[in-house]
Amino acid sequence: MPLKVSQLTKETNTVEVRVGDGPEDVVNVTYRPGALTLQMAEDASDLMNDPMAGFKIIPLMLEPVLVGWDILNEDGTPLPCDAAGIRILPLEFVGALFNRIQDASQPDPTTPQPSEDSSQREGSLVMSPTGSNASE
Repeated sequence: MPLKVSQLTKETNTVEVRVGDGPEDVVNVTYRPGALTLQMAEDASDLMNDPMAGFKIIPLMLEPVLVGWDILNEDGTPLPCDAAGIRILPLEFVGALFNRIQDASQPDPTTPQPSEDSSQREGSLVMSPTGSNASE
């Protein structure tokens, strides 16, 4: 049965980003793994001649992927998980967040590859309910 693009991008995953050593020093971030697209990579590569590219690419790539997080403003209201919210966070945290999402969105290298006689097309990926990918 054919799928719509929206079906490929609707699944969400939640990751923890550690911000300290204590058990409460964790930020929970919900994101859409399917929102990481080649178009985003192309848009990011367009910025590569800009000396500030690294600082511009991360919000550009995170904003469409983020669904929510448990970060609050100083007044106790939720910090929007948009480009403006991303830009006011510490660079070290934003880098860790970006890396955590990227790592969680990679195929699991321990998943067995299909055999030669497999009926599945080699290299096909299946999104697991947790948001990580696994090869069939």
